[in-house]
Amino acid sequence: MGILKPSKQTLPRLIAFCVNVLGYQGGIEAVSRDFKRNPSFGRGEMMRAVLDVLRKAQAPKLTRDLTVAVFESKGLTLPPGQVGKDRINRVRKICQQVPGICEAGNGRRLGKWECRP
Repeated sequence: MGILKPSKQTLPRLIAFCVNVLGYQGGIEAVSRDFKRNPSFGRGEMMRAVLDVLRKAQAPKLTRDLTVAVFESKGLTLPPGQVGKDRINRVRKICQQVPGICEAGNGRRLGKWECRP
């Protein structure tokens, strides 16, 4: 028996199989919710937004403040809880990967980010 990789095309068949053959009694919406993605930012859009916010900033910004500013620039609010933490970590990862962004401070990791001139 092969391994099934759920995707948008195979998910309805997989759910129907679980309901009909295996007698699954749980909530189907709870299972399929993870595969329905509604992205707030398109491909590369968040990176551009982070760079725009840092270019306009007068001083280095903390990761959380930077994330809030990025979401406000798009007209969104940072959601509370784990989703908000995940988005903060996503912005931190962008800051670590983009060559034009560096951590402010004299060799210490303060979590404040700025654009290199």
